[in-house]
Amino acid sequence: MNVLNLDSIKQDLIQVAHFCAVKGLVPATSGNFSARLENQEILISVSGKDKATLAEEDLMVVDFLGRAKASNLKETAAQRAVSRLTRTNDRSVRVISSDAEDAS
Repeated sequence: MNVLNLDSIKQDLIQVAHFCAVKGLVPATSGNFSARLENQEILISVSGKDKATLAEEDLMVVDFLGRAKASNLKETAAQRAVSRLTRTNDRSVRVISSDAEDAS
């Protein structure tokens, strides 16, 4: 993966997370953001991070089975579901999920 492309994808995920947090769609630490990478990898937001302040260090790479690749960051409960969706659906490029009960 081209490093510039990875940096761009990271910034895209962070911007979307911040936008969703401001709109109340992912309050505090709820929700999950991910993007399909090359080589059967997924960039995913880690568990326990406020999406309004999400930063590059709050993103980790996992394989298509949801296993962390070279990271000691806290895995998210959604990792396996996201990896399954990404693995079984060639059209899924970005996945955003919210745990918010009322996102109105």
